[in-house]
Amino acid sequence: MYSIGPLGAKAEIRVYDVGRICPYLRTACQHDVVCCSTRRWAAIAFALTLLFTACRLEESGQIVRRHLSDDSVNGVENREGLTAYATQGPYGTSVLCFAGFDHALFVGTSSGIYRSDDGGLSWQQSGVGLGLTEVRSLTSLGHSLFAATLAGLYRSENLGQSWERIGTEEERSTLKEEIKDLDDLATLGTVLFVTALGNVHRSEDHGNTWHLLEHGGISAKRLAVIGTTLFTTGSEGVFRSEDLGKSWRRVGAYSEGFDSITGLVAIDDALFAGGINVLFRSDNGGRSWRKVTPATGTQPFVQTLLAVNGGLFAGTPEGIYRSNDKGESWQEASAGLLEGNVQVVATVGNILLAGTSGGVYQSHDSGQSWEQTSIGLRDSAVKNILRTDGLMFAATGHGVYRSEDNGAHWQRASTGLDPSQVRALAQVGNRLFAGTENGVFWSDNRGDTWTIERGANGGGRVLSLATMGTILFQGWGLGVERSDDRGESWEETSNGLPHEDVRTIVVVGTKLFVGTEKGVFRSDDKGQSWREVNNGLSNRDIYVLASFDDKLFAGASLGAAYELDTHSESVSWNQVPTNKVSGAISAFWMDRKFPRIIILGTTDGLFASKNGGEEFQKCDIGKGKPVFENVFAIDYTSGQLFIGTDAGVFYIQDQIPRGSSIEGVVRGILQFYVRHHEEIWFWPIAVIASFITTYLLGTLALLFLAWRVGSMVFSRTWLVTVATKPLLKTPGLGRWAVFVGYKRRLMKLRVVNETAKNYFGLPAEDSSGDIVLPDATGEILHERIGTALRPQVPVLVVGRGGAGKSTVLGRWAFLGIKNQLPTRLTGEVPLGRSRGTR
Repeated sequence: MYSIGPLGAKAEIRVYDVGRICPYLRTACQHDVVCCSTRRWAAIAFALTLLFTACRLEESGQIVRRHLSDDSVNGVENREGLTAYATQGPYGTSVLCFAGFDHALFVGTSSGIYRSDDGGLSWQQSGVGLGLTEVRSLTSLGHSLFAATLAGLYRSENLGQSWERIGTEEERSTLKEEIKDLDDLATLGTVLFVTALGNVHRSEDHGNTWHLLEHGGISAKRLAVIGTTLFTTGSEGVFRSEDLGKSWRRVGAYSEGFDSITGLVAIDDALFAGGINVLFRSDNGGRSWRKVTPATGTQPFVQTLLAVNGGLFAGTPEGIYRSNDKGESWQEASAGLLEGNVQVVATVGNILLAGTSGGVYQSHDSGQSWEQTSIGLRDSAVKNILRTDGLMFAATGHGVYRSEDNGAHWQRASTGLDPSQVRALAQVGNRLFAGTENGVFWSDNRGDTWTIERGANGGGRVLSLATMGTILFQGWGLGVERSDDRGESWEETSNGLPHEDVRTIVVVGTKLFVGTEKGVFRSDDKGQSWREVNNGLSNRDIYVLASFDDKLFAGASLGAAYELDTHSESVSWNQVPTNKVSGAISAFWMDRKFPRIIILGTTDGLFASKNGGEEFQKCDIGKGKPVFENVFAIDYTSGQLFIGTDAGVFYIQDQIPRGSSIEGVVRGILQFYVRHHEEIWFWPIAVIASFITTYLLGTLALLFLAWRVGSMVFSRTWLVTVATKPLLKTPGLGRWAVFVGYKRRLMKLRVVNETAKNYFGLPAEDSSGDIVLPDATGEILHERIGTALRPQVPVLVVGRGGAGKSTVLGRWAFLGIKNQLPTRLTGEVPLGRSRGTR
């Protein structure tokens, strides 16, 4: 026993088993909490934690912005809160023509025009007003650049920064609006020529008006100018004109193969004409021709010819061939070409350029070696996106590309794949599958190499892929095929399906759905039989199917969309409002948590709705700069949204407001009830969930009461003890949470403030009668108390009124706040002081 206070004034310090006083305090002491006031702060901290978790509001559904591109052109926010950021690829597209103009290099591709200011090392899109149409020929005249495209003739007066459609407004012009399928361009002096639909048109006023030239039905396609003579090739051979196209005559006698001429070029006095399986040479200006040795290879199809520095280069579907003796002999010159389909060869200074179906290549050694220079030259079409095992794969018009950094950069992964278009991707186990124009390919090494498996359709065009467990399905031009052994063998499973393209396949649970031009069909036996499910489909021209939980959505042409409840006994589609949506719907995504958020990809762009489809807003990318037009695929994984477009892969930053989390939870509960309340298991689960919910609400109410009146409420009744079990199982809720702001509030107590300014040691006597004499600082008494104080063995200070109990406890509180407690108690935190002790 210690006496504390003036000598002779008895005060005891006794040791009690705290567990006998309060079970809750016993648990608190096990975690180094030694004062009952801790309970109040623990209760408050726990309540705040629960409230924060349950009631945190999401002011928006913003996905953290990832800066995938520094090009401001590629990231433009629209009013609906969607921002598109171009990923770094996939690079490489089908290159059809080159043109050099005023220190810049231009390339026409299957998806628009690109410009390079560094000799072809990198490219940027150059097409405001032009779009992503196929560009077949480029030429310059004066200060203007002209482009012959699938959509008509365009002209640029500012180095390709913007383009305008020309030659269609004047009544006397023969190049009317309906004439869009242009083939080639050529200039002779100040006169401009263009071929369209087999005819030759001429303009003498910079392309403003055009005149149809009489040519006797020669079906003109390609143009070439040698000196002052104009040549054209067509189905009847090669023709020449020496009067600016006013009259034409056949060059030499017709011979087999002249109906396939695709290129003309001259070396000195020799004229060469190349085509399918043929290469002709004329040494007399075209009056007579003879065959020369064609470029070697299994497909000696000469697609382009180039004469430079006395050498002749031929671009073929299998690479580049060079002749140093004017076509008499040929050697392959394709070292470094990853894509063999060479469609155009050109020269810029001493650099050779090759345009292939997979991008641009450069050669600095006259064709002996090539290196790809397609940075910025985006692939024309990404039809499908697959993400798996930290990798991202894109199905493009020129093979498969792979990204290992979430789409930031891409590399080609197409070894073994035919150079045809890849439309679909799927995975079974660790095996990847690619559906192409020539059948299904598979890869067991993350796309490094691919192996063909042509399937029961003999390697026909594959439009879609889907998996159900370990079963793989492919949709093609005449139905569906199934493989149970990871693509090793296939069987046709089209019983009940029309002989139409199966554009899309989707699996919903154990059901299989396909979309065709004749509507939607369903199979409940893994494809063995099919039945029509078109009730309610006013537009049966289906392009895409997408499933979200038990809902199936169908996108059709003309912007039509439909919804089907796959668990409903009534198999009928309901039309989804798609106001202001244009184009055929080719991709669909809905936010499962907030189903009123819908994003559609169409052949006319990207559209978003925040009100369940009542109104859509087009994602206007680029402030007039055509970044993409067609959206083929939407992929949403781990909170990140990507789209596959006709200009590569784009990351979509979603900033559409969602509302609160509580709203989403309530909506989810209601949807769960509507879908499952008739199930046998629903009501037992609902009763258990209701009990748990009531228990948690009661615990929250108890915590609120403790916050108001003090934590002593925890030890009142057995019911309260049961309700506080979750608190007892939560170790302290983190000491930081318990003590937030506590020291500041403790310092405001009067007794603590007083002992911080004026304090001296008091005399005390322990239970054995030993006397602790007073000292100037009280350190002797503090050390003695610290020696007796241990976890679960707190020291209870008792004494008469005025003995100094509150002073001692207040001083301890101050020392604890200042980290000046006795050495043995370093790191401990004061929790309060006793009151009313007698």
